Order: sequence, then structure tokens, then C-alpha cells
Amino acid sequence: MIALIIMPLQRAGAADIVRDIQFPVNGPSSFRDDFGEPRGTDRTHEGIDIVADKMTPLVSAVDGTVTYAPTSEPSWGYEIAIQDSDGYSYRYLHVNNDNPGTDDGNGGPEHAYAAGIRRGTKVTRGQLVGWVGDSGNAENTVSHLHFEIRKSRTLINPYPSLVAAAAESKFSASIRVGSAPLVMHATENVSTADLDYYFGEDLSLGSVGEAVYQLQFRLASFGYFTVTPTGYFGPITQSAVMKYQAAGGLPATGVVGPATRDALNHGLTPPPAPAPKPITQILSVGTSGEPVRLLQLRLKTLGFFTVEATGYFGPITKDAVIKFQIANKITPTGVVERITQGYLNGCLSWTGFSTLTGESCADLLLPGCTSNSGFSTINGQSCGTTLLPGCSSNTGYSVTTGQACWNI
Repeated sequence: MIALIIMPLQRAGAADIVRDIQFPVNGPSSFRDDFGEPRGTDRTHEGIDIVADKMTPLVSAVDGTVTYAPTSEPSWGYEIAIQDSDGYSYRYLHVNNDNPGTDDGNGGPEHAYAAGIRRGTKVTRGQLVGWVGDSGNAENTVSHLHFEIRKSRTLINPYPSLVAAAAESKFSASIRVGSAPLVMHATENVSTADLDYYFGEDLSLGSVGEAVYQLQFRLASFGYFTVTPTGYFGPITQSAVMKYQAAGGLPATGVVGPATRDALNHGLTPPPAPAPKPITQILSVGTSGEPVRLLQLRLKTLGFFTVEATGYFGPITKDAVIKFQIANKITPTGVVERITQGYLNGCLSWTGFSTLTGESCADLLLPGCTSNSGFSTINGQSCGTTLLPGCSSNTGYSVTTGQACWNI
């Protein structure tokens, strides 16, 4: 498994970005421009703290989709994230976690979020989404909303947008702009929330934007995406999607459609690959069934079988078996006998253990053999594979068929 790739957040340029938003706190409040202020020795403030009484209503700043609303409280507290049609994300942190009138921390999600607010919910500008609180690492501070605006990996100072929105709020007379106490607590650590992004649109080759970045980030956490997330859906992302789909039993189309989005939205990690089944039957031309299909799939994985697995052992399968046998210095009979089975099952020699099953490879040796060359001291049989007709040893060529007599 690779190390999870986490790109550092960037801040918007010097030019202020003003988003047309509804003021998110629906009641008396105060805030100042504390974006970027030092918070300890190793971080800066990534949003604006809007101080307000506990249980003051919170409303959606925009028309959009709820992309995050955890039902169990993270370390930074209950949070609501809403994404608009332009790809901007608005994050509400430290949403209430108390039963009304208390500071018990036991209010649960029903007192954090308004009814119906969950991942995937469509919300409209000004709609009630929750209530101000002090959840998570804000328990020892005044109740407040930590409000962020992001665009992909870029942090945007919400202050100019909030100033404009406050002037239009019905509570404008009781919103103290430029005045609020310093709120100090541990880091919000919201990068973890990126792993719970809600995928609400289909994605495919050529798609760009925050949803693609989050897809790449999620696939990186599973070990399928091994380069830096870019927000562009190219061939590398398509390949990673196909690997995720195949591991999860989904059609490996490389397109993030409804079924794949549903798996991602429910936090489904690909199930572990089933334990490989060893090939234990003697297989040759004319045999059929699941053992032959497993053989064809194994040979395909190893690069010797290039067509679809059918479960029927015909000339194409025989040719693939012969190529495998030659590559591993096994008598090229085209028959999957015990020695060939052992090599297909992950034995690289008669010593050690199978890389596929973990079982001992010692049974590749016949009774009376101390290596995989020469002949058994018990029955005189070749210690490699069964001698071909017309062969008197495991060297040279058959006097009847002209085929190579050599084996391992």
C-alpha cells in the first residue's frame, strides 16, 4: 500500500475573491478578519470564526449539495460542507453537539443538523441546515461557527464575502463586523473530511474539477492512484478507477457512474482479493469447466494466454501451456500435470514455498528424487516430468516424435 498523497492547501492570491452568499449565521453575531492568523507554531487559521450564541440557526450560504455531514462526531466537531455549482465548497465547523440548554456534548446529530441534512441533500440558499455550537476541539471556547470557503485545493479568505453578505442580512443591525474575540483551539484537521467527499456527478475521461481531485485522493487512499492528484481525469485516473471497480466487483468501465459513485459515497473500500485457488487437476485438450477457466485466467495473468477465458481446453490453451512450460523448463507436453500445476500454483522450484498458496513446494519431487533432474532411485522415473514417448532420458529428443525430451 502506498503512502497517502496529501497535497498542501494553497491560499488565494492577493486579489480578494467575493462570493455572492447568504450570511451563514441567522442571528446576532460578530466576526473579524482572522483568516491566516497564527494558531500555534505550525499552522494558520483557515477560515473566519463567527461568534454567536449556541443554537443560533445556521443557514446554507448557497444553492448546492451537502457533501459532508458526519453522523458520528469527528475530533474537530460536527461539520457541514456544501458545494455549489461552481465547485466552491463552504464548510461549517463546530456545529452544535449539546442537548438544548446544556453543555453535555450528548446532543447527537439530531441537534447538530436540521431535519433531512445529510450527504447528498440538495439545499437552497438561506435554508436551515443546523445550529451554532462548540463541538469537537471547540468545547473550551466560546460558541462559534468556523466558516471556510475553498475551491479545490485553494483556501479563500471568506471575510470579504461575509462582509458583503452581512450588509444584506436581516440581522445586519446586530452583526458586529470587524469585532470578535480571539478564538484559540487545536487545529480543525479537516483534511480528513476530504475522504468523505460526496460524489454527485458522473466522471470520465476529460472531466476536471474538485470532484476529480477528490476521486484521485480517495483512490490514492486505496492504493490505486500513485501520482499527485491534479483534478484532471486522464488515462492514469481511468486505470485507477478500473482497478477499484474490478476489486469491488463492479464492471471495470473506467467511468465513475451511479454504481461506482454509490460505492464511493458509502465509503466502500474494495474487498480483499479472494484467496487464489490452486490448480489441482490434470488438464489437457478436451477438458472443460471451472478448473480450465482458472488455468486460463492464471496463464493470462502471467502473459501466456491473451484471449477471453472460456473454460474449454482447446488448441489455444494448449499452446499457452506449452509456452509456459518452455519458459519454466518443463517438458512442453501441453498437459497440465503435477509439475506444471506446481509452477502455476506459485512454486519457483522444488525448494521453498508457493508464492500463491504458501504451501511447501517439496512435493514437486517424485519419490526417490533428491532434485528435479536425473531419475528416481525407487522406480527409475524421471525426476522432472514424465518422459515423453521415444525418450530414454530427460535430454535430447524423442526418437519417435522428434520432440524435446528435456524437462526442468
